[in-house]
Amino acid sequence: MIEILENNPKFNRRICPSDWRFSASIVGMIRFFEAEDIEFDLKEDGFYLYYNYEDISTDNDSKYFDYVEKTYHDSLHHTVLEDLIDIQEKSDEQLKLIKDKMSGNTIMKKVLKGVNAEDEQSILEKISENREDIIRDTFKNAKFGYAKFANSNKIRSEEGKVCRLNGYYVDTSRKTKSIGFAFDDKSRNYNDFLEFDFIPFAFTQDRESVFINNNISIKHLIKSNTDILNNNQNTEKLSHKINKNFRSEIFYNFNEASTFIDYDVEVILKNQDNDYFETIFVRKEAVEIFEQISKIDSDKQYIQKALKYNIKINDDYYINILNYVTNSVINLQVLDKLIVFLFRYKFNIKSSDGKNSEKSNYGFLISQLIRVNKLIYRKLYDGGDNSMTYKNVYETADEVKRKLKEKNMENKLGSYRSKLIGALTANDKDRFIIVLLNLSSYAQVQFDFLTLLTKDFDLYKNVAFDFVSKLNYFEDNSTSTSENTNQNEGE
Repeated sequence: MIEILENNPKFNRRICPSDWRFSASIVGMIRFFEAEDIEFDLKEDGFYLYYNYEDISTDNDSKYFDYVEKTYHDSLHHTVLEDLIDIQEKSDEQLKLIKDKMSGNTIMKKVLKGVNAEDEQSILEKISENREDIIRDTFKNAKFGYAKFANSNKIRSEEGKVCRLNGYYVDTSRKTKSIGFAFDDKSRNYNDFLEFDFIPFAFTQDRESVFINNNISIKHLIKSNTDILNNNQNTEKLSHKINKNFRSEIFYNFNEASTFIDYDVEVILKNQDNDYFETIFVRKEAVEIFEQISKIDSDKQYIQKALKYNIKINDDYYINILNYVTNSVINLQVLDKLIVFLFRYKFNIKSSDGKNSEKSNYGFLISQLIRVNKLIYRKLYDGGDNSMTYKNVYETADEVKRKLKEKNMENKLGSYRSKLIGALTANDKDRFIIVLLNLSSYAQVQFDFLTLLTKDFDLYKNVAFDFVSKLNYFEDNSTSTSENTNQNEGE
């Protein structure tokens, strides 16, 4: 919410974080004010930002675009070009990059038309003469810049009839009646302010940008969104980038992230490939699961290794494990379907760097998904299963494999495993228990954990998952098997 102040002797406007748009505007404006040495005040209440409208208005565009240049220095064609020219001994690659940046977009082509790439002095003079126009045109149309967050035609424009932000903006010349209640334009409710032009400065710079709407107070907003940046870079830099996936940084490095996800909080996402904003509401229950993952993963970080995998379904579709698991934890949704899906089919697994993973990592991935699934179950079912039972499951599975190997009947292992997976796929609990009983009799191994499954199959389903996972006949000698055993013993 924004208010005009008539009787304040020092400031003529104030804004409070009534929703995420105003929260992000506040964070972006404060960063702008501090960088450009503009006076503002938070007062003692800590819930209002006091400022003068003239400092953010179009009359002050020169400072606005000066801040854009500082903040997005590494992404703007002309600043990269200036840095390249400043290099004394240039490589062939750098010389080629100079030519590329000279024609990086329409405004650069226009400004540097007819200028030779070797005439560095003329290049610098042309950039200096047209600096603000270059910054404005580049920033407003860039996928990493203003166009990522708002309608590029609305940059530095006064309050409009509809909100300028992507996902909120509507072409009123075509759809005015349809966006009002009962097709009445007068019933339309909208918010659009020049302050929204500062929203891009509040988000992190990445393909998928993030803003933490921790709006208990403005100080909390600033701290939360500053902490994200400080985890990944020198605090003296103006550029606000997260070099790693924010989900990994925020949710799975809990010791670093606890300052802004230690209670219910709203996270706003903006992917440059989407024309809308996404909202994730992280509740206390999910925060506690992330905290548990961080604690059990603090030593060797097995779970975080598994989260980096992508599962190739076909040429056009991958399952991003990090995104899938994070969304499941946030929404308190169990991973049963994904685990059974991976049991049933063997897909091409790629790590985050795009390289194919070893075959043994397939079983490793499933084992880590089961670990996370246990935590979700315990939260959903108030403690649920007893983690001490799982060691017995691992030992039983290893004993079955050893007995069948001694009898040269390893092919039977695959047969029983397929039957068990088939029963899980069909959610046929009775069939699963019958197959287990047959396997126990065939291998002459007692299955003590069967009492848990017969007691409450749904509650102890992770026992079933663990047993099937440990029957993975193709990873008997893999290093990931010993890793799985060691880590689970310490869980």
